[in-house]
Amino acid sequence: MTRIINLENKRTEKLFGVSLPQVLCLHWLHLQPDYTTNATAIKDYLQLNASTVTGIIQRLEKRELIVRCPDTRDLRGIQISLTSQGLDLLNEFAESSHSLIGRLSASQIEQLEATIGLLVDGLDLDPTGENTPPPPF
Repeated sequence: MTRIINLENKRTEKLFGVSLPQVLCLHWLHLQPDYTTNATAIKDYLQLNASTVTGIIQRLEKRELIVRCPDTRDLRGIQISLTSQGLDLLNEFAESSHSLIGRLSASQIEQLEATIGLLVDGLDLDPTGENTPPPPF
């Protein structure tokens, strides 16, 4: 299972320029009213630690797939919203006939998310691979 996830993640990054956890973040935003939520809700959905989610959000924002805006109800908070570019990428990903996630049921996607969360947290991995040291062999 780990090998399949790793291969799919590499393929997704090559084709779409984003990692699977980033796609899952976009997917969660797509499910929210007005395509908006906060970082805590994303963290809970992805079952990843806060620092990992912060990195995912920063990379998505840099690519203009999401935006961060002040929360109008709580000025201390930040809301994260899906942009039209983010929605376009998510739709393109979902339409990909070769996409593993595009062929999975909702319960299988939940299982995949839980597995990715366990792998990232348990092995203390960076899901983007940007800060991952080379293998020791």
